[in-house]
Amino acid sequence: MVNPRPQPGRNDSLLGKKTGSRSGNVQYGSNTNGRRDGQRRDPITVGRVPVDINRGSLGHQVRRSDEIRIGGLRIRVGYDHYDSRWCDDYFYYPHYVFDPYQRDFACSPWYYYPQLPAYFDTRRCYYPTAFRWAPFYGVRYQWNQPSRSYWNRDYNELDYVVEDITAAFMDGDRRAVGRLIPRNGQVGIIMDGQFAYNLRSEDFYDTLLDATENTRTLDYKILDVQYRRDAASVFARHDFEDPWGRRTSVFHYFKLETEGRSWVIREFGTSNNRW
Repeated sequence: MVNPRPQPGRNDSLLGKKTGSRSGNVQYGSNTNGRRDGQRRDPITVGRVPVDINRGSLGHQVRRSDEIRIGGLRIRVGYDHYDSRWCDDYFYYPHYVFDPYQRDFACSPWYYYPQLPAYFDTRRCYYPTAFRWAPFYGVRYQWNQPSRSYWNRDYNELDYVVEDITAAFMDGDRRAVGRLIPRNGQVGIIMDGQFAYNLRSEDFYDTLLDATENTRTLDYKILDVQYRRDAASVFARHDFEDPWGRRTSVFHYFKLETEGRSWVIREFGTSNNRW
């Protein structure tokens, strides 16, 4: 039986300090939720992700002027959680940057999600040199959504890992998230079709938990699966309700690779346009 999707802001069990963070202790001691004291800010429009901030170039411009705009809109500051009681210490990930006007930052793949912090501390990001990135494509694979019983012979491991991706977002399934994360190494972060940086697997785990547990998912649709030998790619559309009740869609890209007998995420990207 499928568990009901968690509803941030309607489920008090999500409020409070989290346990199980893999990348450090969460000790922000701040509150940059735009809905403090029960107030509801006017709906915001999230502009194009500022993908040109790699290595902090835009960050330096931001500190020189508070009028830096991308696509005609000012870049995001803070976040607007569904619940006005939410504060920064309730996230799993301890290395968010909430105000890009205060310190060096790298853009988070969750930039298009207004209920989540938009930036990471650049000290957690790794920029490989002489690296040319392209999305992974192979032979189109017909994904078969498995039943909830594992090891049914009608399905293979790739079917189950795609099901884990779906369960992570549809059901907030923490076990599914855990199975998707590499035991070691890094995960490449892709934004709007451009490589941004690498993130340690433990960092990616924490921020993926924040995203799956703090988003009111309406639907998660697998659009395409490509496969070749020991790698695969998954293209999906995430439909969710934003903090103002609007239906919003963000497109996801995953590159999966085998690690032992398991498939794990090696690249993850988001875009407001279909790949």
